[in-house]
This record gives sequence, C-alpha cells and structure tokens, in this order.
Amino acid sequence: RLRKFPALATATTINWFTTWPDDALHSLASQSLGDLKDGLEGGGGRDGNGGNNSGNNNGMVDQLSSLFVVCHRTARDLADQYLQIAKRPYYVTPSHFLLLLATYKRLLVRQQSQLSTAKQRYLVGLEKLAQTESSVKGMQEELEALGPRLKQSAIETEALIKTVEEESAAADVIKATVEEEERKAKAEADKVGAIKAECEADLAQAMPAYLSSLKALDTLTKNDITEVKGMKSPPAAVKLVMQAVSILKGLQPTRSKDAAGKYVYDWWETSKRMLSDMYFLESLKTYDKDNIAPEHIEALKPILAAPEFLPAKMKKISQAAAGLCAWVRAMEVYDRVAKVVRPKKEALAKAEAELRIVLAALKEKQDHLASVIARVDGLNRDLRQAKDRSSALAHEAQVCEAKLDRASRLIGGLGGEKVRWKAAAKSLSHQFSRLTGDMALSAATIVYLGAFDGDMRHDALTSWNISCRARAIPCTEKFVFLDALGDKVLLRSWAACGLPNDDVSRTNAVLVFENARWPLMIDPQGQANRWVRNLERSEGVVGGSGGGSGGSGSKKTSNSSNNSSNNSSNNSSAASTTNSNNNNNSGFSNDDSKSNNANKTTTTTATTSDLVILKPPNPTVPASVAAFARSLAAAVSLGKRVLVEGLSEAIDPTLDPLLLKQTFRQAGTLCVRIGDQIVEYDKNFRLYITTRLRNPHYAPQTLAMVCLLNFCITPSGLDDQLLGLIVAKERPDLEEQKAQLISKGAENARRLKATEEEILRVLSSSEGNILDDGEAVEVLQSAKQLADEINQKQKEAVKTEADIDKARVAYQPLAIHASLLFFAVAELATVDPMYTFSLEFFTDLFVKARAETPLHPKVSTRIELLRSRFTLMLFKAVNRALFEKDKLSFALTVAVRLGLSSGRIMPRELRVFLSSGGGG
Repeated sequence: RLRKFPALATATTINWFTTWPDDALHSLASQSLGDLKDGLEGGGGRDGNGGNNSGNNNGMVDQLSSLFVVCHRTARDLADQYLQIAKRPYYVTPSHFLLLLATYKRLLVRQQSQLSTAKQRYLVGLEKLAQTESSVKGMQEELEALGPRLKQSAIETEALIKTVEEESAAADVIKATVEEEERKAKAEADKVGAIKAECEADLAQAMPAYLSSLKALDTLTKNDITEVKGMKSPPAAVKLVMQAVSILKGLQPTRSKDAAGKYVYDWWETSKRMLSDMYFLESLKTYDKDNIAPEHIEALKPILAAPEFLPAKMKKISQAAAGLCAWVRAMEVYDRVAKVVRPKKEALAKAEAELRIVLAALKEKQDHLASVIARVDGLNRDLRQAKDRSSALAHEAQVCEAKLDRASRLIGGLGGEKVRWKAAAKSLSHQFSRLTGDMALSAATIVYLGAFDGDMRHDALTSWNISCRARAIPCTEKFVFLDALGDKVLLRSWAACGLPNDDVSRTNAVLVFENARWPLMIDPQGQANRWVRNLERSEGVVGGSGGGSGGSGSKKTSNSSNNSSNNSSNNSSAASTTNSNNNNNSGFSNDDSKSNNANKTTTTTATTSDLVILKPPNPTVPASVAAFARSLAAAVSLGKRVLVEGLSEAIDPTLDPLLLKQTFRQAGTLCVRIGDQIVEYDKNFRLYITTRLRNPHYAPQTLAMVCLLNFCITPSGLDDQLLGLIVAKERPDLEEQKAQLISKGAENARRLKATEEEILRVLSSSEGNILDDGEAVEVLQSAKQLADEINQKQKEAVKTEADIDKARVAYQPLAIHASLLFFAVAELATVDPMYTFSLEFFTDLFVKARAETPLHPKVSTRIELLRSRFTLMLFKAVNRALFEKDKLSFALTVAVRLGLSSGRIMPRELRVFLSSGGGG
C-alpha cells in the first residue's frame, strides 16, 4: 500500500516497530526486580515451600523474569486467538510488561506487609491466651496463700485496736486533768496580767513627763552648764532650780557668812560644786527615780509651789535652767505615781511567783500527757500500718480474683479461637512462603487477562501456574486469583450491590480496584454500569444538563436515576417489544448504533453525593467538550467518583491526563491539567468508564492508558440473574427474603471481620499481661459477644438461605433454559453484527411471556408452560429480525443447544453430524 504514495516513502524515514524480543524483556525484568532480592521467598526447591534463601535470590530473579516473559508472550498469543474467536482486537504492548513489573512489586510488598501483620496478630493473640492459661494456676495458688495471711493480719489488727482503745481512754483522763490545770493557770495568768496592766497604766501617766525631761536634758551641752556655773550673780529663779536639783541629789547647803557676818546656808555654792562635776548631766539621766527619799520630796514642795518654778518661765532666763526645771518636776511626778504603783508591783511580783509555781506543775503534767499522746499516736500509726497491710492483702486478693475472673472470661470467650487462630497463622505462613509466585500470577492476571473471557483466563492461568512451578518459584499448586487477592467480605458487599455472582464478574471487580490504571469496562448488557452506580450510590440523584457539576437540577429517586442512566437500553428493548408485534426485522437492538447516537447528543451530567455520571462529549460541538471538561474538573477537585458511560471507540483527549495520571506539584499542591485548566487533584477521585459496544476496537495507545475489562455476561451469571427474575415474579416473597439475606449477610460479614480485627488489635497492642488491663478484657469480651451474635445470625441466615434456595431450585431448570436461549440469540452477532440483542430486550420479553402464560398450582407444570411460551415468543421475535438466509441457522442453533442441554443430543453425535459433510 505504501507504494501507492511514493512521496510519502521518499519524504520520510520509515521506522519499523516490531515486537520486543524475549531477551530484551528478560533483561528489563531482571533489572527491575533486582531491588526485591531480599524480599523473595524460595529459590532452592521445586516444591515451592522453601524458606528465605538469600544465596539463591539471584536465581529467583532470573526465574521470575523468565516467567514474566512467558506471561507476556502468552498474552500476545491470547490476543491473536481472541481476535480469531470473538472478532475482538486486543493489543499487548511493552507498556503492559512495564505495568506488570510495577504491579508485581507493589502487590508483593503490600501482601508481605499485610500477611506479616495479620500473622503477628494471631501469634500475639495465641501468646496472650497461652500466658493467661499458664497464669491461672499460679494465681489460684497465690489466692490460697493469701487466705491465712489475711486471717493473721485481721487478728493482729483487732489486738492493736483493743490496745489503742485502752491507751486512748487513759490518755483522755490525763488530758482532762491537764485541761483543768490549764484553766487554773490561765486564771492566775489573767490575774497577773490585770495587775501588770494596772501598774503600766499608772506609770504611763508619769512616763511622758520623764521622757520629756530626758529629751530636754539631751538638748543641754557642757557650755550651757558652764554658762550657769559661771554666773556671778545668778537670778533667783536659777538659784531655785539649782537648789531643787541639789536636794534631789541629796546634797547639803554650804554654811557661809553673809555680808552682815552671819552664818547662812548657801545652796549656790553647793550648786557650783555640783555643776563642776563633768558627769553631771549623765548623773541626771541615770538618776534612780524609783528610790527618791521622802524627805527630798518634802523639801521640794515649797520650791515646786513657787510660781516662777515652771520650765516655760525658766526658758526665758536660761535654757539650762529650763531643762533642769523640767527634770525636777518630772522626778516629782514620777515619785508621786511610783508611791501608788509600788504596792501594786509588790502584789504583781507575788502573783508572778505563784504563777511560776503553777506553770511548773502544769508543765510537768503536760509533758506526761505528751508522752501518753505520743504512745497513743505510735499505736495509731501501728494500727494504720496494720490496716494498710490488711487492705493491701485484701486488694491483692481482690486483684487476683479479678484476674482469675478476667482469665476465665478470656479463656471462655477466646479459648475456642485457639485452634482456628493456630490454623490461620499456619495458613498465613504458607501463604507468605508462596507470595513470590502467587503475586506474580496475580499481577499477570491483573495486567493481561481483563479483556478475555472466562475460558481463556482459566487456560492462561493454568499454563502460567505450570510454568511457575516448573521454575521452582513458590506458588499455590492450583492457583485461584480470587483466593489470592479476593476479599470475601468485599465480594459479598459487591454482590449486594448487584455484581453478578460468577467468577468472571467477581474477578473483574477485583481488577477494577487492583489495576493501577482506570478501568474501561466492555458492558453490552449494562451490568457493570448498574454495579458501579449501586456501589457509589447514596441518597437521591440530582440531574442536570449542559455539563454542570451536579449542583443544579431537581432531586430524583434511585429508580429515576436508573431509568435515565439506561435510557438507550430501555429504548432499544421497548423498540424490540413493540416491533415484535409487527412483522418486520427491526426487533433487535444494535449497540454500536446506540453508542454512536449517544455521542451525537449533548453531554449530560448526573451526580450522587460521591458519583458523577457523564456522557462522552461530541467532538464536533465545542460547547459539549467544554461542558464535559468543566464537569470532570469539578469532580476531580472535589474527590468524587466519575462514571463515563456510553463510550465509543474513541476516547476524548480531555481524559488523557487522567488516564495517564499526569499529576504534578504546583505550589505544594497535587494538580492535573484538564483541557486548558489546571485543577487540584484529590486523591479520593476515581474514574470508571463503560461502553455498550459488544466488540469495540481500541487503538494500542488507548489500551496502554486503561485497564480493559470484559464485563460481558457469563452463563452462570445469567443463570443466577434469570433465576432471581423468575422467582421475583413467581415468588416475590422468596426473592425479597433472598435479597435481604444477601444484604444482611454482607453487612454481618463486614462486622464480623471488623470485630475479629478489633480483638486481634487489642491483644497485639496490649503491653505486658493482658489480665492487668481490665478495660482491654472488657473490650475483648464485648467484641467476642458481638462476634458470637453475628456468627449465630450468620448460621441462621445460612440455614434460611438454604431453605430459600431449596424453594428456588424448583425454578432453576427454567433459568437454565432461558440462559441457553439468550446465548443462542447472542451467537447471531457472529453471523452479522446487526444481530445484537440487548439483555433488557430479552428480560422484557420473558416478563411479557410470563404475563401471558396461564397460572397453574403445580410448580413443575407452571415451569413447563413458561418454558414453552417463552421459547415460542423469543423464537418468533428474533426470527422476525433475521434475514431469510439466517433463519434456518438460528433454528438449528436453538435446537442443538436445547438438545445438548436435555441430553437428547450427545456431543459425539453432534461432532459426527458437523464433520460428516452431509454424506449418507
């Protein structure tokens, strides 16, 4: 063909891209797996159960690389076979091999961590139970030994209590005596205090004058005294003052002659000699004021009565005379007061002497009382210590009894789990030892097998499993993907959300969440779409148009959501039903045309609280593309789930950055470019893509960006769905119970798993002896009770489900018959792509046939009537949609399938018939 365009050949350089050779893939795998050498198990034995042989890890990397090359080559061959068988192109590119290596490393590290943690929890739980069991005997012996000690402690405590009571009574008597003596002493002290206060009150009258005189004396200096002494003719007032001072000091007047020659007594001469004393002022300050002679006071009276003998008047004459005058008057006042106070002082001295005697006697009795109280306090201290010892022993016994109680509850509650936990730990050890191979097979399944049907998946896995064991890579002998990565609790919850209950569909569901790429689900029957909607559904659906983010529109119920989301399929089935009454060939639904028509419409958006449902935009309408990009950007930034449904064979470029996960950091925030805008990338965002095309042809570059999953319905899955539909119509009570049991079973399984994880978490996180942690034991007991209740409910549910299934099994032949007819009709698509009939058309026709079939009380007869009626209606409806040349082939296909199912036709006979060439 290139020769038809010579300019293209001459103006360009031709670069031929061929399949990567095996040695290049092997080298790439060896280099990529080199950092896992220390984490690989086995490598030495063919049984695959060897331990960690670090010396053989290089060989293990080589064997794994060889296995991955085989898986990649097998996947390429499967793609070629699938194109031949199913007419569905699929491309296995080197990017799949790179993804295989990355997926294997991620799965291996994650599963090793999870299994190690789970195993350690089981082992710690078993250790705690074993520790509890071994502690029981010791605690019982300890409790028995505590009994005599508690008894002896009680006897000693009683004796101490009696002694303390006797000593306390004696102390009370002594205390009463001492208190009486204290009252007497206090009365005596009050008496002494009253006398002393009275004396001090009297003295307080004289003391101000005395202190004032002393202050006046302090103002006098030697010069002042010298001035007085040097007076030749002192004033009479000065002489009078000096005479008063001389009298108080006990001096006598000097006898001398006056001018007339008579002898007179001259006080001034005496005064001058007195003033000549250098310690004169000091002698006045230290004067014995308490012992002034009465005759001195008597001699002072005339002087004191003199009107000029006042300090104020003396101050005008002489400062020294004024101070001495004040001192004389102060001495007189003090002596007058002292005469009144002296008897009182004598009485005070006598009273104080008596008080000292009383206090001495009281002190002796108080000392005796203190010694008695100290003895009582010592006894009380001994009593408290004895009581503390008794309390400690009682507490120790109580703790021991509490531990025994906890141990009995722990052993009684979790003792039955020992066997199961041991088996679980052993099973986890075996799983861990097989992780190297099991995760290799799981990674290959995740990366390569999603696009193929169940038979091809089974054949490929069987081949890979044999290759794995042939290379002595530790793996499960009969590897099952769902056993390796399927979580039973999650699978049950997914089944409650409408996931078909067959291995292919359940494997697809696991691949949706395990593959590093976003899923693109081939979903001609719409079951993957319904499952995703139910999985992400919350209350109500808000509908909008024009590419909005779901913020506008009116609330609708879940039923309206399902109706709007499946409008194309409902329209097709309605058209089929309508046209079945008309004799033309338009009673089929072409999914390709439906998808193309969907792309010609405006982009629509529907949201739940976490799910945004989008239709692919029309690339020829810029407004549609812009609305799609806005809705997608809003969902990404808010961390919502997005379901893009009705995809054609071309993916809008707006999705490319999300499919390739081209995130980057901008100002510390994780971002992604969508269209012409940069939005924040929320890690809670998830993307689901579905297509109604039966055999889509996606380009290799598209398959390198997505995880292509074949969600086409399987026979077993269709059997289960049709059985549910039949029973829902014939016995709605049974089907309602079945649906409730599935929902409750999923919830109970989830709660049971969470409860067991909580039990193991508490056991593993508890430090020391678990019996010391009463709260932990209570948590374990309540969790175990809850687990027992859930287990009992599960057993009852299993029994009820078995009874329901027993009643439902009567309708199983009709479901199998209808399933055979559906796949007979589905095979027509291999004759002509136009002969593609939707599952909705099929089920609607079945419901119509049931409505037109007469009722019958006997179930077997009713089923036979339904079988005949539905077969006839389906044959007529499909036959009308076929070209004349294909009607006989369709009739033969239906007849052969029904004959093989009933046993009227043997496979050997059919092979002879098909290979005989029409000979006689």
